[in-house]
Amino acid sequence: MYPGLAVARELRRQGHSVSWIGTRGRSEERILAREEGIPLYFAPSTGFPGKRPLPLLHFALVLFWGCLAATVHLLRLRPQVVFAAGGFASAPTVFAAAFLRRAFLLKCRILLHEQNVSPGLLNRVAARLADRCALTFPGQCPGIDSSRCITSGYPVRGDLDPLPDRAQACKRLGLDPQKPVVFFFGGSQGARSINRAVYELLPDLVHQQVQVIHAYGTADGTAYSADREHQAALTRLQEQLGAPVLKQFYVAREYFFDIRDCYAASDLVACRAGAGSIFEVLGSGLAAILLPKMGLPGDHQVRNARRVEQQQAARLILEEPRVCPEGIVAGIDAKLLLACITDLLQNKQATAQICKRARDLYHSDALKVLLKLSLQAAEDTLPAAAIRKAEDAKSDQLSEMSDLALLRQAQRTDLDESQLAYLRYRCGAALGSANWSRRNTGIKLAGALRLESALPLLLHLARDPRKPAFAKRLFGERRYQNGFIRRNLAGSFGEIGSVNGDVCRCLEEMLDDGYWEVRVAAIESLAKLGCDTPGERARAHLQRFLRKGNFEEQQAAIKWWLVTDSASKWRDTLMPLLNHVNSKVREQAVLALLELVRCGRLPGDEVRPILEDVLVTSTRFTPCFPLKQSMRDLARVIEEQEQC
Repeated sequence: MYPGLAVARELRRQGHSVSWIGTRGRSEERILAREEGIPLYFAPSTGFPGKRPLPLLHFALVLFWGCLAATVHLLRLRPQVVFAAGGFASAPTVFAAAFLRRAFLLKCRILLHEQNVSPGLLNRVAARLADRCALTFPGQCPGIDSSRCITSGYPVRGDLDPLPDRAQACKRLGLDPQKPVVFFFGGSQGARSINRAVYELLPDLVHQQVQVIHAYGTADGTAYSADREHQAALTRLQEQLGAPVLKQFYVAREYFFDIRDCYAASDLVACRAGAGSIFEVLGSGLAAILLPKMGLPGDHQVRNARRVEQQQAARLILEEPRVCPEGIVAGIDAKLLLACITDLLQNKQATAQICKRARDLYHSDALKVLLKLSLQAAEDTLPAAAIRKAEDAKSDQLSEMSDLALLRQAQRTDLDESQLAYLRYRCGAALGSANWSRRNTGIKLAGALRLESALPLLLHLARDPRKPAFAKRLFGERRYQNGFIRRNLAGSFGEIGSVNGDVCRCLEEMLDDGYWEVRVAAIESLAKLGCDTPGERARAHLQRFLRKGNFEEQQAAIKWWLVTDSASKWRDTLMPLLNHVNSKVREQAVLALLELVRCGRLPGDEVRPILEDVLVTSTRFTPCFPLKQSMRDLARVIEEQEQC
């Protein structure tokens, strides 16, 4: 049930005049409002698109037009209370009401109901204009002044308490009430990651005599059709398990119109983490495994789920990006989900504790609180705020940070496991993003965190088979991912430090890249990883970079040459570079000699005769001459060897 509609419906039944202002479209909320006979008015709005110029201009124009339309509606209706519960859809009405109130053209109170743990940008702005903010989840709401907040909970359908008899519900669904039941759902459209996890772990659940109810959704687009994928999976499962067994243990539909039977029959629920889904499950008194959708605006489902998990009222499993035929998509670790289900079904004590915490977290009187708040606002007798300020947990602080801010946090050495887990999740979400800037930050995060688990994703991005846009191809670009991403991919391979054939081969392929920074990063990573057996083509590239690359390529190539065990050829390789026109190249060549002598791969007496021939002029002051200092270090090491 939608909070705004629940409040409007109940106020209308009590004889109060109610009107609805929202955006155009045929959402379920507005259809239900029409059924209730609530007058509908429209004020266009759209979500905040980020900082891209053209979408930002479109957003500003739509919001301005929506505020004008809402102003006209409010002047005509002259409400005593504006109750906002629709995110960006209600923003124009809140802004218009605040303006009219400031201009003394309208006397009304503004109430805001924030459904999620963390509000979106427009709700944060609207909260500053509201007289009171009703929060769904206990505790503080980031970005909203706690001095205006009251915890109300989330109003859910009233027929969940009590639920139907379990035996009767199982009979209607064709299930055995003596066997455990797990209910999977992901909203009316379904959830691809949940569906695929169900298909993967279903044979194991059947082996454990666990029955499954599955709402796979109504999504039917060109890229993904829930029904088409379900039919294909059903065919595979029938071949694997047999049709009679599958029918006995598996009940699947696009949509369950009477979800009460599903709740009544179930021992455990695995679902998304929208506020409505969470509080329906809490209200049903069931143990839940929350599977929030990755990458939503504001990451609100993940934050909702983490808040509930912190209250020990549910278990949480985060999605992770994975490479599929259609590209990088969000997925759920089916083995981890199976282990969690098995643990909860077998550990009755832990399940009972979760159910108890769920009942404690659930507010059965949420609708009454919102109604009372609305009537008090109309009578100008609003109660004082009831949310105390408190220090957020470190992991909560991380969830409020941008990807770039998280990159700085990833460098710290005092992070605990919960913080590291969240950083790994945010890294995966960024890697799977369609926005190249976020994807670029995710690549850097993978390197900073040294995530070996991210290597398949990084390799996929490095070898992305898609063609670049026509305009890019016109200017000679051959790869889909831009140069910044390719450069940081090469650098992250070296930071992660995992030496395997795929990574070394990928880095060797990058030596052919048209962007010199990518080539430099690839050479440096090959040197870091110690890839000392380059292929014939890569060895040819190394020799080319040493002879006539730009000075940064030559510096990096010297580092890589050091690990290829070619000390016997130092005269042919390093001697020409000791009088290079660039002092940085000369310095790197001297450092290479120093390393060879220090580790005993090259006798010092072979190097001493050439020291006087090195061109030691340098334009660098940092604060000494690095080249001269390197020469002194080399001479000192040679003398120490001779004395020994």
